[in-house]
Amino acid sequence: INAAGRLGRPDAALDLLLTESDEEAKRLAAELETLNRDRQAVEDRILRSAVAQVESWPEGKRSRRGYALWDEDWHEGVIGIVASRLVERYNRPVVMIAGTDTGWKGSGRSVSSFDLHGALAACSSHLERFGGHRAAAGLSIEAERLEAFAEAFAAHANATLADDDLVPTTRIDAIVPGHALTLGLATELERLAPFGLGNPDVTLLVPSCEPVDPAPVGDGKHLRFRVRQGGRDAGSAIAFGLGKQLDRLRRPVRYDLACRLKENRWNGTIAPQLVIRRLFDAPDGYEDLRDRLADLWKAGEEAWSADARAVFAELELAEGVKRQLYESEAFRTLLAGEEALPLPRAA
Repeated sequence: INAAGRLGRPDAALDLLLTESDEEAKRLAAELETLNRDRQAVEDRILRSAVAQVESWPEGKRSRRGYALWDEDWHEGVIGIVASRLVERYNRPVVMIAGTDTGWKGSGRSVSSFDLHGALAACSSHLERFGGHRAAAGLSIEAERLEAFAEAFAAHANATLADDDLVPTTRIDAIVPGHALTLGLATELERLAPFGLGNPDVTLLVPSCEPVDPAPVGDGKHLRFRVRQGGRDAGSAIAFGLGKQLDRLRRPVRYDLACRLKENRWNGTIAPQLVIRRLFDAPDGYEDLRDRLADLWKAGEEAWSADARAVFAELELAEGVKRQLYESEAFRTLLAGEEALPLPRAA
């Protein structure tokens, strides 16, 4: 439905919602499907053009902490989506500006640490008008002010953002084991909707998983695979936009999966599905350290080392609390330091 408005035919979506004719509804639905495919094609073309533009810049310009790009052939209804893709790719605020029949219009997206609306206010002497909020904004600008605006926007970003702000981060709301990724949990999480800027969707971390039989879908843009943890199946997963990582996922290694758990409705059935946000290489020593800690726990308190005791205390295992290993700072420290815990010796 959004595609119709982006490509200049918003009345098609409204007509579909209002019509009482089945035939008219089918015709309008088919038109919207065509418009959506057209939108995807336009988006892909503009994304390729924008990436090529950035990659052609000299190193000094590419190192700017805020990007402003423009092209008279870009479609104003799609540049906001593409700006989001560039933010994901380059981890910095991006403003994209398209030439239109009524002048140059821009749309920007930002990283969490950067106030985009505030940045446009700081550069307002170069703009005809602007509006929006911290994370997304739009603007109008005269052609002769484009270069000056890009310089001012980059200067403001350079002065505002630190190097650490450009490092991609993924906020994790909870660490869960694979066996907990049930339809019931997906349904419970959906009750927290609607999700948006003020109420972001829940992101889970599932440690030390193996992707099983990864395969490309959607013309190779996306990946689908099963998830296995500790030898047990943990469900199906879809990784949108990660098609280029197919070879990486075929390696015989484990990953920490940052994902969202959703209800997948298909052909009259409903099942839980992991929607992958990011895949992190799991630390090599995770499994061994986990197993050593398990052996020490079973051996009893007299066998515990100081490090093991610290992990068990932080996880509150003695109180019967069920927590995940990554929730222990002592465990993460041991894992990062690759220190071996002594195992109990047989008498």
